[in-house]
Amino acid sequence: NKLGCVLLSSIGLVFIVWTPEGTISFHPLGVLFGCLAGLSYALFTIGLGMKKTTEMDSEVVAAYILIPSSIFYILRCLAAHQPVFPQEASQWIYIVYLALISTFLANVCWCKAVKYIGSSNAALINTIEPLIAYTAGILLMSDVISLRATFGGVMILLAIGWLNLVEKKQHENTP
Repeated sequence: NKLGCVLLSSIGLVFIVWTPEGTISFHPLGVLFGCLAGLSYALFTIGLGMKKTTEMDSEVVAAYILIPSSIFYILRCLAAHQPVFPQEASQWIYIVYLALISTFLANVCWCKAVKYIGSSNAALINTIEPLIAYTAGILLMSDVISLRATFGGVMILLAIGWLNLVEKKQHENTP
């Protein structure tokens, strides 16, 4: 069932991000912000699954999503007396890449995923993101392969595979 997939995936995430070496300290404000970010992400994903939102074009929904963060960015730059626009040509290239590929396209794909497979399935499959980041770190940044993180990644892949089996079985049993 989906609860088992969520539990397996969550345990896998802990194995990927947990670092038992060294001293770990948590700042209460950081923990609060992390919890608030998770809650807002969950509410955002549920909102994407609502009928009114799924009837809209994903590009329009993504644009509405990005407007508040753009306004916040401009206000932050103005309050800190920092430039709102890039000062060099190379900065423009990075900004355009981040805006179009990493932000807008990613949001459009997320909206489409929620529209087609539902918010709970999309959220569960999205737990693969830390695994992708871990793999990219190994391939691009020469990070060290950790048995613990690899085990966590395998657990996430098993959870996603399990979810697909559950979904397939439900579709086969539906008259």
